[in-house]
Amino acid sequence: MLGGAGTPGTSNLKLYLTQAQLPAMILGRDAPRVPTDGHKTHRNALSVCAEEWRKLTEMSLIPNTILDDHASEFIQMYIPSHDLRVADPDEDTGDRLTVPCSLFRIHDTIIGRPSDMHRVSRWVTEFPLATLQRVLHLVFPHTQEWSFGAVMADPDDDIVSCVTWDRRNADRSADSAVAVMMQPPWIASAADLDSFVHCRRPNGDETEVEYNGKERMWAKLWDTCARRNCHYFVVTTYWGWVFGAFSRGRTRGFVTSVKPYNACSPTIIEFLTFWFASAMQISGGWVVPEVRLSSWTAMTQKKSRSRSIISAVLTWCNCRWLKLSLMSISAWVTC
Repeated sequence: MLGGAGTPGTSNLKLYLTQAQLPAMILGRDAPRVPTDGHKTHRNALSVCAEEWRKLTEMSLIPNTILDDHASEFIQMYIPSHDLRVADPDEDTGDRLTVPCSLFRIHDTIIGRPSDMHRVSRWVTEFPLATLQRVLHLVFPHTQEWSFGAVMADPDDDIVSCVTWDRRNADRSADSAVAVMMQPPWIASAADLDSFVHCRRPNGDETEVEYNGKERMWAKLWDTCARRNCHYFVVTTYWGWVFGAFSRGRTRGFVTSVKPYNACSPTIIEFLTFWFASAMQISGGWVVPEVRLSSWTAMTQKKSRSRSIISAVLTWCNCRWLKLSLMSISAWVTC
């Protein structure tokens, strides 16, 4: 079913996800100045330092082409294009799609131009994260017990804000799957984010070594994930997005390159859906490699070629039962 300006995004969720780019966030008049392109802010004074118990020793960049293809294939596999015939917003939970898309009727969300950390975090939580929660609950019903927790208390709350994707237990404890770390673009510029993703190892092993900005970001992220016992994470200024994960023992970190807020093929909403589903171990998602990245890349490229062959056969095939069988094989190949 094709979308229409008068129809809700739930009438063709797949089309909505592929077309819904995040709205532009224009800073308020009182916002601190953002450095010109290619320059760092030198303001990211997170209150973290080197610690013996923080065992992160190596960080690696995941090739974008591999993950982008994987994310798009995941969306094609799971996100429905038929009309779900559900109200949006949901009258019981309040969940709704919030990222605007000209092809669909999306209720307005007005936040105002940000000039502080609090309002930047609202742009992140009320646009992409609110939409993400709605999508996950619609497509994967077992995730309805998951939601975003409150913003975590932090001594650096004027320059950083963190939320986690949580499942509440009967004893009021929470299991966390993903941590989202937000910073304003006047604290973490495009150059700062780029420096963060290209950081390969902390600066020395001695606790008296003073971290620089990118190492403070890694340390803050490691501490947040360790505290909440999760491995997947997102780092964002809203203008730029980085997706990553730690290995089982959190000795290695893996990150994508920086994705712009208006990315397409996949969009930020598509990639968020893929990344959070991966964190919840939904079949066909990305699994944190327990081998060196070079070995994992070679294996992934081989699997990607296999998935491409299966996808081509699916396109050619018109028999429904054969399609379903091949999709099951495709999900197995991605594991």
